[in-house]
Amino acid sequence: MLKKFILFCVVLLIAAPAYATPIGVFDFADDVGRDAGKCVGYGITQYVATDEYRITASGADIYGKDDGFHFAYKQMTGDVKVTMKGEWIMAPDGWSKMGPMIRNGTPGNIASNAVNYFMLTRRDYKRVTLQKRDAVGDNSGKILEIKNQPPVALGIQRVTSGAYTIIQGLADFGSGWVSNGMKIGPAIDEEALFGVAVTGHKNGVKDGMAQAKITDVVYDTSPSLLGVVDIPEAARVDVCPTEISGFKTRTIKAGQGTDLGGDRWTESYPKMNEILDTGFIGATAGVVDFASSRIEQYVNFADGGDGFAFKEGNGFPSHSYPGIDPEPVRIAPADTSYGDVDPPGGDDHFAGEALGCIFLTEGLHIFGAKGDDGAQLKIGDELVGQTTGWNNTGQWLVNAAVEGWYPLEARFFEIGGGADWELYEWLPDGTKILLNDTAAGGAPVLVPEPATIALLGFGGLTLLRIRKKR
Repeated sequence: MLKKFILFCVVLLIAAPAYATPIGVFDFADDVGRDAGKCVGYGITQYVATDEYRITASGADIYGKDDGFHFAYKQMTGDVKVTMKGEWIMAPDGWSKMGPMIRNGTPGNIASNAVNYFMLTRRDYKRVTLQKRDAVGDNSGKILEIKNQPPVALGIQRVTSGAYTIIQGLADFGSGWVSNGMKIGPAIDEEALFGVAVTGHKNGVKDGMAQAKITDVVYDTSPSLLGVVDIPEAARVDVCPTEISGFKTRTIKAGQGTDLGGDRWTESYPKMNEILDTGFIGATAGVVDFASSRIEQYVNFADGGDGFAFKEGNGFPSHSYPGIDPEPVRIAPADTSYGDVDPPGGDDHFAGEALGCIFLTEGLHIFGAKGDDGAQLKIGDELVGQTTGWNNTGQWLVNAAVEGWYPLEARFFEIGGGADWELYEWLPDGTKILLNDTAAGGAPVLVPEPATIALLGFGGLTLLRIRKKR
């Protein structure tokens, strides 16, 4: 403990002459970085060499309502990306954190709590998290966390695309930058603070100070969103739309003893798609096809219980799956019967599908899905996204090359236990709605034209597409 305290004092002495001047890429009016919130020990940013800094910080649990970290920043306007690399010199707590941050405010009010978004890693480097505080007085919370993948570098960016303003977390695990979650909506002011934050988590002078070596800090004022799926003009359809709003849905069940489990990417999703496409898994027959389908206004299903975000209490009660219950009954929250297929457990190991035509305006759209054991979405021939784990919510960026109607295919699989499935769209203000909620301003979805459905046989990967004559 004494060594850590002595090291902290040495850092203060070395850095003291630089208080009044900008250092490196960081731009300060009157100090070498700032302590945000309630920090017992005084933090400091020390310029060591080109592209290298030492940030020493106190600070308590930044997941709470109060800020507690040291922040080195530039005050900037518009779209900005900031990236960095970091390694701990000392970290007093397992929850000591560092990473790039976007924060509301000015240098004059940085000691106050503020809205912020923080792409962070903990002391052990085994968790990479995009964290948020959406309003002053709120607790902070995570948007997305990736575990057991130590990052090479971290980044965070604000990007405006069409009507959307998006905060996106970035991580490089050794193979280039990937998206690590995003926040939709203009929560951050046009002029904000972009930089690097460090917190000791254990707030104190003698045994609560953390210090990190920060390198390769880069600011980019022309950032681009990562993970955008482009839907080409050639994917548009001409005969798809009808006057029937909604999705054509069906459910198919694996034969007794068939397991849809395993690794999602290499086993579960291929099994789900095979059973929906062919009625078989491998060369084995025995699939129980419920041989029933329904038109549904939304993809908002549950088999027992009342769904995820949309349920009876907010005016969107879940419906049963076609074939599990014969009618689109509303599922009561207390209903734990899990349907009425024999033998017991007969409602496990099934797959669902929803087909439609969606009208997309030109430009960016944000869709997603949540399924109890897995969900995926295709628009045109493009796989927009798949959920990556049990009960995960997928959030996927789609860019339509031109305005028009496009074929849509959504799929879901259930292995055991709960069976909930919802399909979403996010509006530019960050509101999440069920896909096809046109009353809320969402994109319309229409049931495919009947002849097209007949040609599909409910097992095709894509809808029949007849391109517009020029």
